[in-house]
Formats: sequence, C-alpha cells, structure tokens
Amino acid sequence: MIRSKKRPVPVSGKSVITNFLVRINNEPSLSESSISERESVQDVASDHETSQPPTKRSKQRASGFDSSWKQDFPWVTEVEGGMMCSLCIRHMCRPARSAIGSAPWVDVPCTWIARDSLNRHQRTETHSQAKLLEANRLAPRNLVGQLEEMGCLQKSARIAAFKNLYWLMKQEVPHTTNYLPLNDLVKLQGCSILANMNQGQNNKGESQRFVQEAVLAMGNIIRQDILTQAIDSPWYTIMVDETTDISVISEMTVYIRFLKDGRSQTRFLSILPLNDCKAETITTSLTTHLRELHLPLDRMCAFGSDGAPVMVGSKNGVAAQLRKLVPHLINNHCVAHRLALAAGQAANGLTYMLKFKDIIGDLYRFYAKSAVRTRGLHEIQELLQEPDLKLVEAKDVRWLSHDKATTTLRRCLPSVYKSLDREAEERNDARAAGLAKFSQNYQFVLTLHMMCDVLPHLSDLSKAMQAKDAIYTCIKPLVLGTLAILQGLLNTPGEHFQAAPDRVARLHADGFGITVPTEEQVQHFTDKLYRPFVQQLMSNIEERFPDLPLLQLFEAFNTTKFPTGDMGNHGEQDIKKLADHFNLPVDATLHNWRQVRGSLQGTEKKAEEAMEWVTIHLRNSHDQLYKLAAVGLLLPTSTADCERGFSTMKRIKTENRSRMKSAVLNALMTVSIEGPDIEAVDFGKMVDAWHQEKPRRTVF
Repeated sequence: MIRSKKRPVPVSGKSVITNFLVRINNEPSLSESSISERESVQDVASDHETSQPPTKRSKQRASGFDSSWKQDFPWVTEVEGGMMCSLCIRHMCRPARSAIGSAPWVDVPCTWIARDSLNRHQRTETHSQAKLLEANRLAPRNLVGQLEEMGCLQKSARIAAFKNLYWLMKQEVPHTTNYLPLNDLVKLQGCSILANMNQGQNNKGESQRFVQEAVLAMGNIIRQDILTQAIDSPWYTIMVDETTDISVISEMTVYIRFLKDGRSQTRFLSILPLNDCKAETITTSLTTHLRELHLPLDRMCAFGSDGAPVMVGSKNGVAAQLRKLVPHLINNHCVAHRLALAAGQAANGLTYMLKFKDIIGDLYRFYAKSAVRTRGLHEIQELLQEPDLKLVEAKDVRWLSHDKATTTLRRCLPSVYKSLDREAEERNDARAAGLAKFSQNYQFVLTLHMMCDVLPHLSDLSKAMQAKDAIYTCIKPLVLGTLAILQGLLNTPGEHFQAAPDRVARLHADGFGITVPTEEQVQHFTDKLYRPFVQQLMSNIEERFPDLPLLQLFEAFNTTKFPTGDMGNHGEQDIKKLADHFNLPVDATLHNWRQVRGSLQGTEKKAEEAMEWVTIHLRNSHDQLYKLAAVGLLLPTSTADCERGFSTMKRIKTENRSRMKSAVLNALMTVSIEGPDIEAVDFGKMVDAWHQEKPRRTVF
C-alpha cells in the first residue's frame, strides 16, 4: 500500500516569522564571495558523485524541502511550514497588491514546497528588484558615497515623520501626544525607514522641540503658497471676525480674498490674539500683520466684517480707521448677518410672536435636559408611527436654526402634545402643564405653520449668501427674488398655513385640548398677525439691503441691460466713477471699456459673468479694465468663512490643549483648513524648509 503524502501544515504568522528572522540575522549576507564558495563546493560534490558507482534512483522524490535547492537558489530558507526569501525580506519587496502581513515569501511562508515554486518566485518583478537592491548594498563605495547615502536615508526618514505629523494635523488629532505612538505603529507595520532618523541619544527626531518646529514649518509653507498667489493678484480683500477661545483669549480670524487664474479665491490667512476688542487695537494688529506678510495696504480694495459697531463705526470704527490709510477702501457689512437681523427683528412689534419664540425654546430645553422625557417622547412617536425626531434649538446666532426648529416641531406635534399631557398627569410636572396649555391653542398651530411657509425661503437665501467665493453682484438678484416670494405669500398664504385649520381639527378629534377656530378667527389671525409679520419682514430686508451707489456702478458690466442697437456712451459714466475712485487712469480705462463693450454686447452675461470673462481673458491686453473687474469680483459678501474658522479653532484648541501658543494654533488651522490632501503635498520641500531654518547636525 502506498501511503498518501501529506504536505506540512502551514503555521501562522508570528512564531514562524520570529524564528525565521532570528535565523536570517544569524546567517551571513548573500555576497558574491559566499555564492562563489557554494559553487566551488558544488563542483567538488559533483566530482565526488561521478567517482561513485551509479545507484538506482527512486522514481518519486520524498516530500518536503530539498536542501540541494540552495545550490541554485541561495536566497531560499526553510522555515516551519514552508519556504521564505531572505532577499525579499531584507529589502521588504512585496507584490503591489499584497497587504502588509500577508505577502508570501516575505510575511508568511510559501507552502507550495516544490522546485517550480522557486523558479516562479525567482522570475517575479519583486524578487528582481530585491536582487538589484542587494547588489547595490554590496557594491564597494567610498566615504563620500556612504555619506550621501546616509544623508538620503536621513532625509527619507524625516519625510516619513513629516507625513505622520501632517496626517495628525490634517485630521485635527492632538499631535503632541499621538506623534510617537503613530511612528511606533508605522514601524510595527513594516516601515523601517523611520529607524534612520535616530542619530544618537539626543537626535532621535522624537523631541517636542522637533515636533513643534516641524508643525510651524509645514504651516509656513502652506501659508507662503497662499501669500504668493495673493501678491500676484491686482487687489485683495480682507474679512475679519472676533471671538473668544477656550482660554478666554480674544482671537480674530483673518481671511483673504484674491484672484487666481481670473477667479476669486477665499483662503484662511491667520488668527491673531487681541489684548482687547477696541477699534484701535484691532486696526493696529491687522495692519501690522499685513505688513509683516508683505501685503501692500494700498492694494486692499475692500474690508468685510460682521457689522458690529466696533467694526463699522462711522468715525472711529475699524473700517473708518483703515480708510484713513487706504482712501479707496470699500467697507461691506456681512449680508448673512444682515439677513439674520432682518428676520430676527421682524417679530419685535408683535407680542404673540415674541411669546411663540420663547415657547419654542422652552420646548427644546424641556426635553434636552432630561433623558427620561426624551425617551418617553420617542416611545410615543413609535406608538403613533411618527418620525423619530428630536426637537431642535432655535438660536439667534445660528442663522438656519429657526427653520429647522419649526419644521421639526410641525412634523411631530401630536407626539409632543401627548408627551406633555403624560408628563403633566403622571409626574405632576408644572412645566409640562404650562407648555401644554400654551401650545395646545389654535394660534400656536397657525403661527407654527406660518413660520414653516416663510422661513425656508430665508434659509435658502442665507445659504446662497454664505456660499464660499460668492460674488457680491449676485446678492441683489437673490434678495429681489426672495422679496417676490414673500410678496406672493402676503397675497396668498402658503400650503402649510392653508392646511393649518384642518390640522387643528384633527388634533381636536384626537382628544387634545385645542379649540377649532372659526373662519372669522382664522381671518382675524391673518389680518392681525400673519400679514403684519410678513410685511415687517419684507420692510426689514429692504432696509438692510439698500442700493449702495458705489457698488451699483458695477452693474455697468451687466450685458443683459445693454441697448440692442448703438451702444453710444453706455456705461461710460459708471466706469469713469469707478476708475476715479480706485485711482486708475480714467482715459485708459475708458478706452479699454469702449473696446470690450462691443465684444460683450449680445452675450447676455450677468455682471459677475462679464467681469469674470474680462479677468480670465483680458489681463494683459486690457489691464486697466481688468483691475476694475477684479474689484467687482473681490467684494466681500459674508463672513461665513470666518465663522467656519471659529469652528475649526474650537475643534483644535480644546480644554485639554488650552495652553497652545498662537503660532502653533496658526499652523494647525492653516493645515486643517488650507492644507491639500496628503498625496498632493511636497514633503521634500517642507523638510528642506525645516532643515534650513537653523544649523542642524542632521546632514542631507
């Protein structure tokens, strides 16, 4: 009986790899001399074999590893459960599609123990690459070559360390406590290049000084790229806003807007600590910082802020003080803040609307402060088969929160009523009883549905105003469109308000203590509350968005208003006033305008589209008109980018990192907001910048 031959069962990973690595470290390298010695031994063995009488050979080779294979394949090593390649392991040459830890011959043994397996591995691209690396390692080199190689290895190690640090910065992970553990993890995964960073006990690339210097170097490189683009622009715009961080330090975020390839770009510039929030302090801090960055003040065409008195005060505000230094400066109040003020103040003259606003906030806090009440509300929503929703907080400082708060409450109103009644009856909760009494009223339901008709249009307008790189000339058409919608709602109430009386009737039928209004009561509500609120809202918006004479001059670029026949002197007076305001040569600018005006006629371009066409195509040929169009594209619309910068700051500078220095905070925010994806970063440039900051013992 012939016994079936069983292949050795491969054993996993760790014990095999450990034993093999010990053996590899004890074995000599595969130098040319060792290979030639093995070849000479092979020749002697072959001569000895020829002198012996021939013996009968078995037709079948015994299973398992054949030690004679090492004569032709000196790189193969037998391990428990298979074979491994010492060259591929030494140089970490894995197939491109193999995951770290699972590559045969390198991470795990090859379990196909046959000569064909050795031949196949020897022909692979990864093994050929390992042979070249081994030959290069064994090649004779002089001292200069060895130093050059050492420098390359040290730089490669620093680049790997910079990549790890950059990833932490980009993901807003605390770098001081996670840098070394991340390096250890990368080494554990097989990245041995980091070991070359260790150049002695006091030069390991692990100190906090190295980490902070690397952080600052990466932040400065990214900021310098932004400054290079801003300096190349004919004008730039500054947008600022002020807040307080976790350390109770006043911080001012600064964003810059400039032209790149003819299109406006809004980028984070820096965050500046302030000793106080006086206009003089803010102005001095801002102008000093711009001079340090070599940004000429006379090329600042506009200034954007949130509209606080310290910013826009007519006599001593920041904008007024900047205008003394830059006479042509245009000051613009954030349009999103204007809209929020217009909407928030529409209810000031209506007593019931103020009470309604308070009840919306009380309902949110009633559930937000109690897990038991919140869970009870969810159970009722499941029983009534209503959406599983949480009430949303309505904040004056959050521009879209009122829309979300009223919409959410409208969708789960029966569940809220049922929950309030339950809390009042079973737990004798006086707050629940009071909220139920006020909200279970037809006026409350009508007001809620009225707000659900009006607020979504304001939310859409606010979102458009807060869009990144929004152009100011787009704002007026958006405002006019929203006013037209509100006028339509004033004449004909929206679908939610029209359905509100039927909703009240259904709630009454479900047993809630709410009275169904008569037609006269609904009409009285419409006349006394609905129409006054919408009219006041429209009046506030019109007042907050007046036609500014200087900004309206940019409508000269609006080709939809061009005459169909002879152009005559169309737009020349507007262009002349703009050129005079920004100290541009009037005659040259008018000459450019007359040449371009004919090309724009009939194109049906809006003002922002026409100005962008000029900045993209006519920079060199019509330079004066190009500068004028650039101003129109760079006018600040909102400070929403500054608000986003505050959110980034609060995610980075937390309570556990409250001692962070301003320079480090600047670098971390710059990388987080403006840093490209890690694949697109030139880390060699960053390492060189770090290396050149001061004399270092590390030689590249």
